[in-house]
Amino acid sequence: MKVKVTKEESKKTAIQLLKYGVIGASNTIITAVAFYVLNTLLSVAYVPANAVGYVLGVGLTEEFVKMVPLLFLIRRAREPLLPQTLVYYGLMSGIAFGVFEGVEYQTTVNVQADYTTAFFLNVARLTSLPFLHALWCGICGYFVGFAHLYPRYRK
Repeated sequence: MKVKVTKEESKKTAIQLLKYGVIGASNTIITAVAFYVLNTLLSVAYVPANAVGYVLGVGLTEEFVKMVPLLFLIRRAREPLLPQTLVYYGLMSGIAFGVFEGVEYQTTVNVQADYTTAFFLNVARLTSLPFLHALWCGICGYFVGFAHLYPRYRK
């Protein structure tokens, strides 16, 4: 099944993805500034807004980083890629990110923790979390592929 994607549709996709990337980056910056202001003004170690900051700051940034290889593949493909193909590449991107993050935490943050805490964090970060990252990025890959394959359904 060949689907023709015009140059104009490809440009629209690239502009929309760039727009969402800029929105995600600006959300990260705004959230970081908001954290700094809230923590400075309130002088509280934990503010309920931290949860919002982790979702908007860390979550969006991580998901965008895992999506970059998918966007690169779509851009460089000679023929349109099926959503199922991008699910596979999304799974690979997500698991690579999860393993890298787990090893990075193991060699930096977990070194400072006591034995029991470090053991629990290492097990969680190196066994289950890479697979969760893979699942989330695989789902993202499906929808990125679907949006690229059927641009007329985008809003």
